[in-house]
Amino acid sequence: MDEYGFPFEQFDFIAQYRNQELLRPIVTNSVLTIPVKGKTKKYEIKDPYQFVELLANSQRVQEVFMRHLFRFFMGRNERLSDSQTIIAMNTAYESEGSLKSAVKSLLLSNTYTQRRL
Repeated sequence: MDEYGFPFEQFDFIAQYRNQELLRPIVTNSVLTIPVKGKTKKYEIKDPYQFVELLANSQRVQEVFMRHLFRFFMGRNERLSDSQTIIAMNTAYESEGSLKSAVKSLLLSNTYTQRRL
């Protein structure tokens, strides 16, 4: 198990909570080294909830999610020329805090309305 998996050890293979395995306590502590803007930062994670919160607040995770959202709606991978559309999606999401606003930004963009089939 690697450091990204340790926080989830308190759940068994069918996602039921457990606090011990083979009569030994489960260890969920982990130290994650995550690259942030060219530098690495260490985070001490005590449980999966803290790990999920770290991911939910990550700018990088949001950017990757917007890229996948773009791919889903466009039916193709993004190109360099699509970067402004994806930036606009990120901006719409950040300003309104809504997935709906990010999708609306994409659907109203020239990338979507003037696409070639």
